[in-house]
Amino acid sequence: MNALGILRALLSSSPAFDAFPFSTSGASSFALAASNQNNALAFASGGGFNIAGAAALCASLPTHSWEYGAATLALLELYTPWASVYGMKAGAWNIEVDVTNTPATVSALSWIVPNEWGGVDALIDGEGSTGDPASLGVVAWMIGKYPGYERYATASEQTLTYLMTGAPRYDNGAISHRADVAELWADFMYMTPPFLAFYGADTQNASLIYEGYNQCKLYREVLQPTGTGAWSHIIGPQSYDPGLWSTGNGWAATGMSRVLATIRASGVATWEGQDATWWASAETDLLTWITEILDAVVASELDNGLVRNYLDTDGSVAAEHTFGEISGSAAIASVIYRLAPSLSASYITWADGIRAVLGGVSEATGAWHVSQEGRASPAIDPLAWGGDAVEESPEGQAFVVMMYSAWRDCVLSGYCSLSGGLLGDAETQKRDTVHGGRDMMRRRRRNH
Repeated sequence: MNALGILRALLSSSPAFDAFPFSTSGASSFALAASNQNNALAFASGGGFNIAGAAALCASLPTHSWEYGAATLALLELYTPWASVYGMKAGAWNIEVDVTNTPATVSALSWIVPNEWGGVDALIDGEGSTGDPASLGVVAWMIGKYPGYERYATASEQTLTYLMTGAPRYDNGAISHRADVAELWADFMYMTPPFLAFYGADTQNASLIYEGYNQCKLYREVLQPTGTGAWSHIIGPQSYDPGLWSTGNGWAATGMSRVLATIRASGVATWEGQDATWWASAETDLLTWITEILDAVVASELDNGLVRNYLDTDGSVAAEHTFGEISGSAAIASVIYRLAPSLSASYITWADGIRAVLGGVSEATGAWHVSQEGRASPAIDPLAWGGDAVEESPEGQAFVVMMYSAWRDCVLSGYCSLSGGLLGDAETQKRDTVHGGRDMMRRRRRNH
């Protein structure tokens, strides 16, 4: 049996495996069975490029707080999908991992530097950002539940306290991405709302899950300039950038996707005494807001098969800064694979096209988009989003790993085809997965 078959068999052996994409209960036999097969199981099919090398660079390239945060979550989704919010069965919340043997937490232990006084930098030096350190909040909280590592949980709680009570706020109540001014960045969406929702889910605090959702709403109010479609990058007095930066839209879409997955995995709708006025519409709202971004990106003109660095077409962004690049491309493709049960086949076809381009040769340079070593390019410089392409990007590497993991999970769920596209009739599967996912998986088992 090949690695893909092994992974599918291990996951499906759990009685909880009956929903999309994974439904293991957390402390599963898979965690033990995979201990000596991490590479074979994580890299079950390859996805058309050197994912093993891409993952290694995802872990070795980061040097800034947000890059560390993105890398830890990418590694979590790759190696330990049952502990990711995308892998938990609804209402069976469990985030227990072996901290000393899980790639995401092992890397995080070398990156997180808890301080003694709390505040904005309780987890790590955020270099003036409120949101970037919070990107490490999820994995730090997971580490802090392990005996002997309680200081990481304390640092997570201090970060949460700062965000809720100490960070500047925009006029509409949105938490600022910067510590010295009230300024909103699309990047924030991946860093803070998922952490708020995650902490709320694990501590049975519905108000924090709500706040994760609410921050998505408040950010959209400001950053979506036309009331629909793509988001502006930054609105505020310090680093104003109203352009439709594709990577920023990737951050926003992936962040909202994580909040949506957390709400579903938490089972908050079944918690006793919950007020239904917010969670009854939260899933619909988040899916709508994410799809607005997806529609704008999918409809945009590609450059050499990749999403352009800026989506603007009105001349407000110089043409030389609208080149196709891998970061925004992979981020948006990852979201499409994660939301496959709720999307039509055309979205999956688009994401498959991005994945195919990343597995091929650049039309512009003749070089492989993902090199033999796993390095993905061309990428926008994370420190100069209106600048030139660079040969490597820590956040770009993380997005490529996220895209692969999302595609792999979609294939393993029986929803996406290994060779591309949806498996079977798209509309029938969308209906079955959204309204009767468990029945669909049971039918598949009986047929094999």
